[in-house]
Amino acid sequence: MKLLSIKFTVLFALSAIYGTQANAVINYSIDTTNKLFILNGMATGAPLGLPGFNPVSWQLDDTIGGVSRDQDSQNSFTGTADSSANTIASVSFSASEGETSGNLIEFAFVFDNASSTTLTLSNMTFDYSGFSASNIAAIDALASSQEALPLDRGTGFGNITYSPIPEPAHYAGAFAIGLLALALARRVIYKKR
Repeated sequence: MKLLSIKFTVLFALSAIYGTQANAVINYSIDTTNKLFILNGMATGAPLGLPGFNPVSWQLDDTIGGVSRDQDSQNSFTGTADSSANTIASVSFSASEGETSGNLIEFAFVFDNASSTTLTLSNMTFDYSGFSASNIAAIDALASSQEALPLDRGTGFGNITYSPIPEPAHYAGAFAIGLLALALARRVIYKKR
């Protein structure tokens, strides 16, 4: 019985450390080494209904000074993006540099209609390595500042929040806990003999 209790304790500890994200949140992670912007999660809301244009966007405006210039945009991605009630017409991840200062970072969808939908993203990954140096620096800085991307157009989806990419040390810690549990379990079984 103790062995079973130890297994449940270890599983509970691991799930607390590496648990799943809440279903009503979209999170972003940034791999600054490979220049990848990664989105995961699920959220429900409605696009902004405009004639022939039904956008949902999240935008972080670092107080752009002057006219926006050097806009970089990435429309292709790996991973999946699904919508429960709408067809996704287009997706974009973009960054712009202000003429005198600041940067604007935006993530956007355009849907075929304005009805409420549940958006599900799984390892939706954009490569931003081809962006300008200023835009790359602004995106990389999000990994340190961990700012949320506020919902700009649409309703109900909420902000996109930061979620760090697990470092190898996290995996080593989980492996060490597993080995400790195994050693403890073997010791309990050995003592019973």
